[in-house]
Amino acid sequence: MNRKWAIFVLLIAVIPLLVGCNLIVKEEKAGKEIDGELVVAEVNDKKITKAEYDSKLEDIKKIMEQYYGENVFESKDGKKTLKEIKQQLLDELIFNEICLQRAKEMGIEITQEELMEELNALEALYGGKDQFQVVLEEQNMTQDKFKEELYSQLIIQKLKDEITQNVAVSEDEIKKYYEENRDEFKKPDEIRARHILVNSREEAEEILKKAKNGEDFAQLAKKYSQGPSKDRGGDLGYFTRGAMVPEFEETAFNMEVGEISDVVKTQFGYHIIKVEDKRTYSLPDFEEVKDYIKAKLLKDKKEELFQNKLEEWKQLSRIKKYI
Repeated sequence: MNRKWAIFVLLIAVIPLLVGCNLIVKEEKAGKEIDGELVVAEVNDKKITKAEYDSKLEDIKKIMEQYYGENVFESKDGKKTLKEIKQQLLDELIFNEICLQRAKEMGIEITQEELMEELNALEALYGGKDQFQVVLEEQNMTQDKFKEELYSQLIIQKLKDEITQNVAVSEDEIKKYYEENRDEFKKPDEIRARHILVNSREEAEEILKKAKNGEDFAQLAKKYSQGPSKDRGGDLGYFTRGAMVPEFEETAFNMEVGEISDVVKTQFGYHIIKVEDKRTYSLPDFEEVKDYIKAKLLKDKKEELFQNKLEEWKQLSRIKKYI
């Protein structure tokens, strides 16, 4: 049991798992009434009700509002995001139904013991039953509703495990990935620098003369700098490429330890930079990252196989969308 699993279930993560399919028929936008209930989609004549869709959509909206504010969907971008969420949610419900139907055909089941084992693991992950109940309440979810979600996701995971159980990664594949993706494993070089930031070039030039004549750089920063690092003597700590604006970065990374730059102009003003230290990192040995690469490749290959199988199932399914 891991945190990703817990977050997926608890937050009802919306993932765009499906792509277009020529067997998916779009009809009217408000749902379709079938046998007295409003339906948003059908998968092999199995109805996905609007009540289920609306319930999950409301859960997602509440979570988004908790994190980003109650007005998150009122802006132009917010409305666009909500539209995307609605489509992705419908696609996920269709995905789930296809998988559950295939799992049933294959005789895949989750026992009550397996369900409770996962539930107990989740409760432990969140600090016990009482704390877990608080989390459920925060997500506006009852215990029974959560168990239904968990049961479905466990079935789908078991289906995926069954389909991908024979996937393997060879030693040659691992070595090839290591050789072709060396930059992925090398920690980026870092420098530690101080700077003095002022509003005019004239002032910066005067301070630079003092620094070049041997006055303490940190004390000059405390006295003259107008940046937020002033009280730390201009100390910016360690940083990698990409952390600073380009003009500052280009100068700093081409300096030697102890060197003081000329005046550098950026959008923030005029800087004087002093490099205090540099850290360079070597590429880790193959054996150090071998297990990581194997796990990554295995995960990727399994995901690719399962997505291909899902596409095959979709092509064989009768899918109708009504929204």
